[in-house]
Amino acid sequence: MKQIGPFAATLVCATLVLPRLALAQTTPALPSSITTSDKVESSLGTLDFRDGAPGKETVAKVYDYRATCRIARAREFRAHRV
Repeated sequence: MKQIGPFAATLVCATLVLPRLALAQTTPALPSSITTSDKVESSLGTLDFRDGAPGKETVAKVYDYRATCRIARAREFRAHRV
């Protein structure tokens, strides 16, 4: 049985492996329907996002708004109970 040399073995391995590496590194384009814009205008003001995640100021605005809604709902509930 004839043995192949180290250069030939390396060449065969490279031929088999390199096309798969090239495919793994490509990323398909994202459809615009599933992307999030960097800034959104709302009744709370401008909400900023980076890579789909909200910034610190945006998180603070939303939490403040939720707290205000809860307070208003609690006051309304208490007014109806009395």
